Amino acid sequence: MTDPLQGLADGLAMGLKRISRWFEEHPEAIRQTLEAVQVIKIAVIDDIAESEDSLARAQMLDPEVVRALARHGWYPPSDKSLMQLSFWAQALEDPDTEQTESARQIGLEMFRKDAPEIEARLIQQVPHRESILREAFEAHRQGQYHSSVVLFLTQADGICQEAIGKSIYSTKVIANAGDIREQLREGVLRELLMGLMWDGWPLVLSAGNRPDGFSELNRHQVLHGESVDFGTEECSLKAMSFLNFSAFVLEGVES
Repeated sequence: MTDPLQGLADGLAMGLKRISRWFEEHPEAIRQTLEAVQVIKIAVIDDIAESEDSLARAQMLDPEVVRALARHGWYPPSDKSLMQLSFWAQALEDPDTEQTESARQIGLEMFRKDAPEIEARLIQQVPHRESILREAFEAHRQGQYHSSVVLFLTQADGICQEAIGKSIYSTKVIANAGDIREQLREGVLRELLMGLMWDGWPLVLSAGNRPDGFSELNRHQVLHGESVDFGTEECSLKAMSFLNFSAFVLEGVES
């Protein structure tokens, strides 16, 4: 007499072999399906976040998206959809130079357009810094980019110092990121700020860790006079994007 459980087991094993063989023979179909699932996942999260405030949106943003943007000198604004940010990050990382140039232009246009709103929001959030912020944004408008870059980067550090009592550029903070987790508001900083806490962050790379041909905006090179070619609109917009990002994720946090 045939054991019904053994027969079921044999049938399942055969079915799994067929599925496994199909996966091996159709890798492109699997890749496309996974990409479609990811798009749907991001879209569903967007629908949820749109019904909440920016805190909900920040809590669900993948730190890997932050890192992908930061590798190219950009930082996510708080008012863009998760789908937009994910696709922007993918384009920046694409080996196709046309794709990366298009993604670069997206960053430039986005922060050119948003600059007045960013300035107003920052002044409202940290009114005791109003005079410095107004000077920074006016320098940017006047094309005095060496000045605006320095002011944007230093104000981001100042806001961080006030919020968590540590420099956001500190290599010790980055190396021991886990030590500040308990100090950080759950959700926002753990997801967003911690996304920057890795030793490849271009903005804080030390001289010994910068690869040959390194050309990204670097805080040490700027503030210690090592770099003389950061006075461009793009560098200023990237520094602005970092200041905006820092203020957003640190809002309401007290040391």
